[in-house]
Amino acid sequence: MPGGISPAPADDDLGAEVGSDGGDDGTFTPPPVQPRLMPTPPTPQRTGARQPMPEQPHVPSELRSRRGDGAPWRLPGSQREEMAPRRPGSRTRADQRVSANVASVLLAAAASYDGSTMPAFPRERSGEVDLDDAESYASVVDVDGVRVTYESCVAPFPSVFAAASREAKVRFFETAQGVRRIEVPRHYREAMQHQRAPTLWDAMCREMSAQRERSTYTLVPRSAFPDEDVLPLGWVYDLKVSETSPDGILDKARLIGRGNYSVWGKHFFEAFAGVARLSSFRTTLAYAAQRALFLTTGDVPTAYLNATIYDAIVLSEQPPGFEEVGPNGEPAHDMVCRWTRALYGFVSSAREWAIEFIDWLVGYGCAVCPSDSKVLVLVREVNGTQMLLIICLHVDDLLMAHSHEAIRTAFMSDCPYKIKDLGRARRIVGGDIDQDLIAGTVKLSLRTYLATVAHRFALTEVRHAVTPTTQKLVAECKRVDDTPGLPSRAEIDEVSEFFMQGSGVALFVASFARPEAAHHARYCTTRFLSCGFAHRAFLIHLLSYYVNTKELGLNYLQGESFNATGVYCPADDPRDARLHGIGDASYVLPRGVGGSCVMMCGAAVAWRVGVHRAPSISPGEDEFYALTNTITETVTIRQLIEEFGHVFPSATFVFSDASTARALAQDANTTARTRFIHRRWFFANFYTDEGVVQIMPIRGGRNPANVLTKFTFGVLFFRERDYLLGLVV
Repeated sequence: MPGGISPAPADDDLGAEVGSDGGDDGTFTPPPVQPRLMPTPPTPQRTGARQPMPEQPHVPSELRSRRGDGAPWRLPGSQREEMAPRRPGSRTRADQRVSANVASVLLAAAASYDGSTMPAFPRERSGEVDLDDAESYASVVDVDGVRVTYESCVAPFPSVFAAASREAKVRFFETAQGVRRIEVPRHYREAMQHQRAPTLWDAMCREMSAQRERSTYTLVPRSAFPDEDVLPLGWVYDLKVSETSPDGILDKARLIGRGNYSVWGKHFFEAFAGVARLSSFRTTLAYAAQRALFLTTGDVPTAYLNATIYDAIVLSEQPPGFEEVGPNGEPAHDMVCRWTRALYGFVSSAREWAIEFIDWLVGYGCAVCPSDSKVLVLVREVNGTQMLLIICLHVDDLLMAHSHEAIRTAFMSDCPYKIKDLGRARRIVGGDIDQDLIAGTVKLSLRTYLATVAHRFALTEVRHAVTPTTQKLVAECKRVDDTPGLPSRAEIDEVSEFFMQGSGVALFVASFARPEAAHHARYCTTRFLSCGFAHRAFLIHLLSYYVNTKELGLNYLQGESFNATGVYCPADDPRDARLHGIGDASYVLPRGVGGSCVMMCGAAVAWRVGVHRAPSISPGEDEFYALTNTITETVTIRQLIEEFGHVFPSATFVFSDASTARALAQDANTTARTRFIHRRWFFANFYTDEGVVQIMPIRGGRNPANVLTKFTFGVLFFRERDYLLGLVV
């Protein structure tokens, strides 16, 4: 996901796990177009005589020692004259390492194909578009006879929601005459007929100039590669706010490859994006507040074009609008592009850029943090002064925290990738950052994003809420959930489109900077296929709460108690700056809901809300699962801070309000009675004995993690919200 947020559990009724940092993330790609179908394999004649074996293709003698005799198929790059470049330091090409797997995949696909239309499943986010474009694409799909649309705005949805078409992307700009609404063109033909066609064409010319400057591709005759697929290309557009443009609007155009036509094992072998976890970003912000580090941001223009494509031959059609004839006068339609550099949209481009950039950073002297490989630390000592630079990567965006300006200036000037200096950190990964070095505070919020949400869902004139939900709404939703036959099919037809779009927005906001609404957003994800009018009212109230409180966010404060030792209770000192974790669980059959939160510098840096992966037979075991999950999150954040160079004077406290969970974690006889949780016990016991964490009690009524697993109201909700967001003075 675009980076990160974890996808929903396998069971549709379990909902999404809010606030987790596995995989994704970060950014969004256009929905895939219907792939070209594999022809139905011929059926052998069933006669009495045995069918002859198909003739094996000829294998050149110079390749037999390397590939073996009688290879039934070959991958691109197997011929010497067409060999793709090999990654430096690799003894074998990627096609040789995965050839057997590719063969089994192709055979299985041919055997299972029945000639019907093959669905196009949405790919995970590859990190080629900023999270500012989180609402770029919508898809229409038929689900059990219901035509619904959804927007991939925060995380990959279940594959049942197949992408089929795109709706128009709309941008809102505040002007002296009011809010201006502009539709962004979806493809090249719309761009040439758009009201801003001249400025969009200028943006396309700038993009092509960058392509030619880096020699990303060469024109070759199509006949030179008769066995290779030719991938289509396209254009994506966007409009951004700009202080230098005459009308305050900057037109952006990006040439992209249609990666949904790529074939694993032929055009790519591995795919991931260089995206740090959201918890790592928040930890860096909190550590900057504590150490008075200056926060800045940077951007690598056309980053993917700096990375080389290894191990594969990638051909594509020529860029729409910029077709050229061949060097010898060949017609343009007979020429194709052979790509030597990565391109936005190709599946492997994000991985190639991440490897390219991180290799340079390591060679420059940066140390990769083992707890998050997309966070790097650079330490320099000049005249006895130790200077620190922390770098968090989000594909081509950089969040930097430095102690001295000299180390950052040297890094920016020495980097060969022409990093654009964006100055003081104001926005990163779609969020707003406000730093006050004098007061020692850093605030992370989503006020800009929520302002667009208000216009998009027409919430500007809705009665705004002061809490995420009400007891009346919860009771009505529970009544509908417990009544067979509800909601009706008519309700689902009317509500599904809005509910899926709004639930994605709610999930993103709760996972990014609003932990107090994580349980509410998780509940919405459990009703994707059975949402009614009651659930729509619940969601509208939640979105109204977001818009009404858009100025709220995580507030990290420099505190003298950061290195303090001794016993304390979070409820007694809400603004204690020490690192600590808090966990809670809600026992529900067949699997309970667990919540964990890690606090630092007075606000949350990591939280997780989700259904437990394993069933439990008692509330105590549910609480034990939540406790071990909290220990996991706390240890991860502690290790990251230690990799920044900090030394903790004592163990980190992990609080639990369940005496049974604390007893299970500390009792040496636990594994003899409940063997199925023995791994969790050994995990908790190891870090306890090592002095890394210390399990401490907290009263259930004063546990701030209650809001992560239960619907709370009134004074109790405000107290827990203020604690998680660091609003208590």
